[in-house]
Order: sequence, then structure tokens, then C-alpha cells
Amino acid sequence: MKLTGHKTHGGRKNEGHCSSVRDPQSRTEESPGAKPADNDHMIPVVAPHLAAALWAPLLTLAIIAGVLFGLAGGSRIGLKRWAKTNGYRLVTSERRYMDRGPFDRIPRGMGLFHVTVEDRSGAARRGYVRCSVGIWGLFLDEATVRWDD
Repeated sequence: MKLTGHKTHGGRKNEGHCSSVRDPQSRTEESPGAKPADNDHMIPVVAPHLAAALWAPLLTLAIIAGVLFGLAGGSRIGLKRWAKTNGYRLVTSERRYMDRGPFDRIPRGMGLFHVTVEDRSGAARRGYVRCSVGIWGLFLDEATVRWDD
């Protein structure tokens, strides 16, 4: 495999930020001093600094998507799933960050909510629900409830 550096085989400098690498599949032999007839077997290689520059916008978009996910209620996915599975309609839900409620501990990936729900008959209940939150809420189906009554 032969690297051509900053000049092409014709002696002209490359325009832009690409260099060329000889295709290892091509088996053409060159005699010393002979110019190749064409550049059909040349593969462009993007400069590393250009490839690195593409990661910054992608990382920014990923961060923005994560923030929007959280603001749009993504952290409540596990809570909504719990309510639907158990036949409740969420009337109110308040995320508790410092308060552990009736639970001894809140494991990582879990959140605590103080909720008011309504069952199918219209009866209201209040209590604490510990459930999966954030990205974990998409995959884990864990929830524990402790009613106030």
C-alpha cells in the first residue's frame, strides 16, 4: 500500500483536506518514473481533524435530545406504565428528590413520586410510588406502592 501524501501522482497539490491511499485490491505495477494513466484505484481518506469536528455537533444533538426527553416527561415513563398496568388514572404526581417517604432507600435508577390516582370506580387514593425513571423507565418494569391510608 502506498501513501501519496499531500501531492497527487500528477504533481498537483490536493485541493481540500483529503489525501489519497492506493487501493490494496489494485495490482497494477508501476515502473520507476512512469506516471499512472488514471486515478481509478485511489481511495480518498478524510483528514482526522475533519472527522473529529463532526462529533461535536452530534454530541450536542444527543445532549439536547436527552434534556428534551427529561422535560417532556420521560422521567415519568415508569410511573405512567405502573398506573396503566394497575388500572389507575394519574390525577397528580409530584417527584420527590430529597424525601424518601415510607421507603428506607431509593436505589439508583429509581424515582419516588407522591401520587393521587383514581381507580376505575372513581375512588381516589394517595400514596408513594417508587419506580424506574429516565432511560431505565423504558426498559425496567419495577414499581412499588405504599398507600397513605
